[in-house]
Amino acid sequence: MKLLVFAFIPPPHHGQSVMVERMIEGFGGDRRKGAVEENPFGPIECYHVNARFAPNFEDIGSFRVGKGFLIFKYLAEALWCRFRYGADVLYYCPASPVKASVVRDIVLLTVLRPFFRKTILFWHASGLGAWLESGVLRKGLSARARRALLGVDLAVAPAAANILDLLKFSPKRSAAVPYGIPDPFPDFNQRIMPRRAALTQEYRAATAREVSVLFMALCIEEKGLLDAMEAIRILRDKERVGPRARFRLTVAGKFLNAEEEAKFRGKLERDNLGDLVNYVGFVSGNEKYKLLSESDVFCFPTFYSAESAPVVLLEAMAAGLPVVTTNWRNIPEMFPRNYVGIVEVRQPAQVANSLLRVLERDVSAELRANFLARFTIEQHLRGLAAAFLDDTEASAGAPESPTAACVSS
Repeated sequence: MKLLVFAFIPPPHHGQSVMVERMIEGFGGDRRKGAVEENPFGPIECYHVNARFAPNFEDIGSFRVGKGFLIFKYLAEALWCRFRYGADVLYYCPASPVKASVVRDIVLLTVLRPFFRKTILFWHASGLGAWLESGVLRKGLSARARRALLGVDLAVAPAAANILDLLKFSPKRSAAVPYGIPDPFPDFNQRIMPRRAALTQEYRAATAREVSVLFMALCIEEKGLLDAMEAIRILRDKERVGPRARFRLTVAGKFLNAEEEAKFRGKLERDNLGDLVNYVGFVSGNEKYKLLSESDVFCFPTFYSAESAPVVLLEAMAAGLPVVTTNWRNIPEMFPRNYVGIVEVRQPAQVANSLLRVLERDVSAELRANFLARFTIEQHLRGLAAAFLDDTEASAGAPESPTAACVSS
């Protein structure tokens, strides 16, 4: 299979762009750049068009005249690759529910799909089907969006809960393929687990200490930033009646825009949280993994409208980092059954109580085991290959995989 990957890779860094990059690398690299590595997961070759329409977070989903020129540029590049390399299977990531992005998808898919033998859509974002049904777009535009997305050969989502939404577009087949990441902490048992166990023992013994809480995501209200800060305020006030620890919040990530930063700064000042909340900006690589390994709890009370299966939660689980997050979209199915750190959205008091609860229980080993059992990069790539390849192509050497649950529509 020769796969034309029409999707951007970092920068900017977010779950979708990172997972596209890992897929290309895992499948042997971009053949346009001379990659000659054999794909260990099956007979799939990637030819990449880096269709980056937004240079940064602020520009994602916005309307700019310059984006119209980029549409023509990337269309020409994709069609050149189609005939130059014989890449006859199109891989495309539909937009989140934002009008400008949906209009772009209509143009691109309407032009591209007739030139390809098959079309594969990977739905990294959630909620587009329901959003179109809500009537937020005028009927003519909504109908065009449905036609552009309708009846593809394969629709893939990172979680089973997404399937119901993408089935609204009647794909011939659908598959749930969970995300996976390279293990960032192969020395977990020797270096990190003793620290996690010591924290639990100290907390149960009511030993006074500081607890480092980490929020790491795009810094917007919908990702739960203000609710995390409110939970820290609540816990600060509980100190006066004898807490077991003092909680400090580290905020890592980039603000979407000046308005979101103003909300953060306003909350910081109103509630006098300057000594308990530290903003460190965007982090990546070793700096990010240092924060994950050295923090005590991960707090991510998101209610983001397009949330699907946040990669940052996989990174936290890989670090055995106790997680407090929300009963939102696909998130609960990412965790072990009856996990104690799931709270309802927009409930900072529940977040505060759950921060205490995950410290009382030793959940680190449970979360690390959950990561290893379900969310490694090898499992993800095996699942993608199994979903992408039809019966004839699969017989040419693709390994069987239990990680891709496929159904016919």
